Amino acid sequence: MKQHLLLLSLLLFFISCIDNASSDGTFPETKTIKHTKVFSNNEPIFRGGDMLYFERDNSLIIVIYNDDYNLLKVNLNDNSITKLLPVGNGPDEFVNIDISQKTSDSTFLFQDSNSAQLYEMNIITGEMKKEYDYAGRGYMKIVKMNDYYIGTGVFNEGMFAVTNNNDSVRYVHHYPEDNIDNSKTASKAMAYQGKLFSNNSRERVMFCSIRFPYFEIFQFNQYKVSSVKKSYIGEFEYTISPYENMTFAAVAKNNREGYVDACTTSENIYLLYSGRSVADADIETNEQASLSNQILVYDWDGNLVMQYETDVDLTSICVNESETIIYGVSFNPDPEIVIFKL
Repeated sequence: MKQHLLLLSLLLFFISCIDNASSDGTFPETKTIKHTKVFSNNEPIFRGGDMLYFERDNSLIIVIYNDDYNLLKVNLNDNSITKLLPVGNGPDEFVNIDISQKTSDSTFLFQDSNSAQLYEMNIITGEMKKEYDYAGRGYMKIVKMNDYYIGTGVFNEGMFAVTNNNDSVRYVHHYPEDNIDNSKTASKAMAYQGKLFSNNSRERVMFCSIRFPYFEIFQFNQYKVSSVKKSYIGEFEYTISPYENMTFAAVAKNNREGYVDACTTSENIYLLYSGRSVADADIETNEQASLSNQILVYDWDGNLVMQYETDVDLTSICVNESETIIYGVSFNPDPEIVIFKL
């Protein structure tokens, strides 16, 4: 009798697994989530860029594109706005910056493309300090993982450059196989630019392309790298320069757009996936194709754990550490800060 009960329990468990996931591990159902606005007056504030959420003071840090400031800090307690990092060439001024990652509940790293410096900024005190000088090393996107700096760029030697700030740079991991021969790495490197995120506790890095639907999770062991999970949706076709002194990657017109934005927690990866193309009947412009209302959630082993469909198109996302709220910038049709409670 006990054996029969055990077999029945195992059968019910097996049926439950089939009901909740398809044979390829994906979830068949998508959960629709609806937004609320942070600002009720519908006034466009900015064209949203990279963003981070800080629970310590319940605020958002968002890259903006104008002639005066590089960042906005939005306090969600009272909806007050503070402008940060003035545009310019003077002390504590920056021509163009790129958010790298959070380093604590009140600090984050950002890149200054003009000086090729990585800075750390405290959002409470406003204090800044230089973290890492990568001048002359060709980084385009850089993250810190424990004592190592990992970046993508136009490298012939490998897809990633890795250094601990004392040793010389080492280049690791071959570029993915595609329609371009791997000997053309200088131009091929341009095709594999996008967003980079690190998970310090697991010593893993996730790269996703904004130009086509490809992402990959990598395991780092100092200067040794292995692939944990690789995902292509569709095919990626592009051409490169026939001349040695020119470096570019021209994407085919019928290619699908990739990951508009992404963010991570210690447990999961959130990918704002477009999958749209100007070849689609309902897509009229490249701008429409570069928006998204699909959020794919993977764990750091590369398993798809959830799919969300938002009721507005988005350009940027971030999530709180407890993963109960997704913050975004919508384009509906004007930029607005929106919140999705999970």
